[in-house]
Amino acid sequence: MWKYPIYGISIRKDRKERFLKRLGTLRKYVKGIHGVNGITLKPRQGCAPGCKLRRGQIGCFFSHRQIWRRMLAANHPIACVFEDDVTFYAHFPQRVIQAIKYLNRHQPKWDVLYLGRNYKKRKNLKKVGPGLVVPGYSWGMFAYIISHRGARKLLKHKHTQQLRVPCDVLLANLGLQGYLNNFALFPCACGYLTLGSDTNRIR
Repeated sequence: MWKYPIYGISIRKDRKERFLKRLGTLRKYVKGIHGVNGITLKPRQGCAPGCKLRRGQIGCFFSHRQIWRRMLAANHPIACVFEDDVTFYAHFPQRVIQAIKYLNRHQPKWDVLYLGRNYKKRKNLKKVGPGLVVPGYSWGMFAYIISHRGARKLLKHKHTQQLRVPCDVLLANLGLQGYLNNFALFPCACGYLTLGSDTNRIR
């Protein structure tokens, strides 16, 4: 049975409504749908010296960071995070429930579970459980689950306080460096309708 809090990222009412419709019965688990509009930000706001992120990329990062803070404040053990252009593939809830149960039992120190991602195809993926792999370099944060531990680690990291790279790049790099314990559903349980969210496209 699904029991995981859901947070959405959206800055437009029409896209928010379509997102809720695609969630179907899972919409009752939504704890909030918010987004930081990059248009309202100053250029390079919150960035480290020399950072060249666009305002849309900064707004996207702030949107995800805001959710990590909210889930910690609410003391959620885990939280599902979706950008508003996400789509759900067949058997999505069942696959997520199975994966979380497996990780909690066999990989209790997991931090991030990608439900959908962009990645270069590799022949020798490291499988860790039923439908679960250790991801290589991945980008896109349209659908993932983060643990309380993972959110706390991310918020402590210096590049979350002073931004240097886009949010998805940071998570991928921290996973490859061993700072985060990242896992991914394989094949993906989610896709997306458009390339880049509204928050990300703003310059």
